[in-house]
Amino acid sequence: PAQAEEQEQEVERELRQAKSELAEEEEQYQRLRAEEQLFRIAEETATLLEAHRAEMVAVREIEQERAGAEKPTRAQKLRLAGIARKEAALGTRAEELARSIEAEGTRVAAGLLANVASDLARIASDLADEGDYQTGPRLQGLQRDVEQSLALLLETLRSEQARRQNEQKEQEKQDGQKPPQEKQPLVPDSTELKLLRRMENDVSQAVHALRELHPELDAEGDYP
Repeated sequence: PAQAEEQEQEVERELRQAKSELAEEEEQYQRLRAEEQLFRIAEETATLLEAHRAEMVAVREIEQERAGAEKPTRAQKLRLAGIARKEAALGTRAEELARSIEAEGTRVAAGLLANVASDLARIASDLADEGDYQTGPRLQGLQRDVEQSLALLLETLRSEQARRQNEQKEQEKQDGQKPPQEKQPLVPDSTELKLLRRMENDVSQAVHALRELHPELDAEGDYP
C-alpha cells in the first residue's frame, strides 16, 4: 500500500508538471501568434503607405502638367484612370485589413483603416471620369489625409512591436515561471487610447486649418 500511494503521488506530480508545461506552451504559442499578426499588419500598412505615396507623386506631376487647364489631355486621362484603379485597389486592401484587425479586438485601428478605405474609394472616384479627373488641392488634401492616417497607424504598430520586445526581454531576465496569461488584443487598450487621442488631435488641427483658410465658415454656424 505504501508503494502504491507513492506511485500515485508520483503520477499526480507528473500530471501537474505536464499541465504546467502545456499551459506554458499555449501561452508561448499565443504570444508568438500575436507577434506574427502584429508584424504582418505592420508590413501590410507600410506597403499601403508606400504605394499610396507613389500615387500622390503621380497626381502632383499631372497637376503640374495641366498648369490650370480645366480638362486633362487624353494621355493624362489614361494616366489618371490608372492611378484611380490603383487607389481603389489600395482601398479594398485597407478594408480587408480593417476587418482582420477588428477580428483581433483592435477597434480603433480598425476604424482608422475603415476611414482610409472610404477616403481611397472617394479619391479613386474623383480621379476617374465620374469625378471629372480631379487633381487639384482638394483631392491632394484628401490624399494627404490618407497618408497621415496610415503613417500614424504604422507608428502605433511599430511602437507596440518595440514594447512587446522589451517586455519579453524583461521577462526572460526574471527567475521562475509566470502563470499563463489571458489572451490579449492585438493592440492593448492603452495603446488604442493613445491612437484615438492622436486621431482627435489631427482632426482638431485640420478643422483649425480649414477655418483659417475659409473664415467664412464661422459665419455659417457654430463650430468648436
